[in-house]
Amino acid sequence: MSINNGYRICSFCEKKWKTREEFLSDKDVKLTGYQINYVDLEKGLFLFNHSCNTTIAIKIEEFMDLYKGPKYTESKIGKEGCQGYCLDENNLEDCGNNCYYNQVRKLMKIILEYSTKK
Repeated sequence: MSINNGYRICSFCEKKWKTREEFLSDKDVKLTGYQINYVDLEKGLFLFNHSCNTTIAIKIEEFMDLYKGPKYTESKIGKEGCQGYCLDENNLEDCGNNCYYNQVRKLMKIILEYSTKK
């Protein structure tokens, strides 16, 4: 995925998006999940599928400004009170933990709302 005179360019079909909003609102782009980075939480990736069959990976940190709730900096995965919701890519339910990954899942819901505006 390249960035050139705009937000993104698809590395396969060369579709161009001028802004993040245009990218997120494109009916041919779908958020499919996230890739956890256990060592450096902020280096995780959101994965999007484009209709040309390309997967586009974008750092989670590029979307954090969309999330207006409390910010958490540590993972509670596997610790007391963790219900394991983050390990199920189809479960975006709020687990209630003050955990970085609960925040990421809330952010995924915000991003998915763009697709309902299409």
